[in-house]
Amino acid sequence: MSWNAGVEGLGRDADVRALLATLFASRGTIMLAPGDEFGRTQCGNNNAYAQDNEVSWLDWAGRDRELEDYVASLAAWRRAHPEISKPLIRHDLRWQALDGCAMEPWMWADASGFDMSLQDGASIRIDRNARAVTLSS
Repeated sequence: MSWNAGVEGLGRDADVRALLATLFASRGTIMLAPGDEFGRTQCGNNNAYAQDNEVSWLDWAGRDRELEDYVASLAAWRRAHPEISKPLIRHDLRWQALDGCAMEPWMWADASGFDMSLQDGASIRIDRNARAVTLSS
């Protein structure tokens, strides 16, 4: 995941968590690169596969265990709700804006957040402005 123009640093935890939650709430196969689950960085290098140094190595001792636990909780939530991976036409999902209104196609381009609810009562709420993610089972 890269949208920081090569700038790394503190203060991006909420953004990372929101993006990971969005990924785990999406249909299909979850694709993470090695170390994404614990906050690995390539220091802005998007071509590190050609390097054999600290840029491409995994730092197991320095991993972010809180993020690792968070990713594990997302995986457990997704595993508990296999209906997320069902076919494209879904009648058991409800997408809402943060104000509770149904999401319309035009709203997705500039959504400040959304709530996806399943018929079984589980939901995931992502508020990009407040940088908050809420999972419920």
